[in-house]
Amino acid sequence: TGGTPGTSVTPTITGPVLTTATSVTGRSGNNAIVYLYSGSSTIGITTASGTGNWTITSLALNNSQVIYATAIESGNCLSANSTSITVTGISN
Repeated sequence: TGGTPGTSVTPTITGPVLTTATSVTGRSGNNAIVYLYSGSSTIGITTASGTGNWTITSLALNNSQVIYATAIESGNCLSANSTSITVTGISN
């Protein structure tokens, strides 16, 4: 008999995120599948480590782009959206 699945841990994004970055890191539930979004478009997917750390690489980020993440752990429902992060440029 299966119970009602729980909600996955809401992921976090490590900020700030700069336009020069080609990767984004964060934390989520252990071994969760993490989805990174810009608006409604998925821009990256990865699997978190056994300690919940994750990195999505090969990104091309733009100034003022707003990104957020969701995650799903085995047997659970999709998490809530992470706090959004706005990508920033480097000012001289």
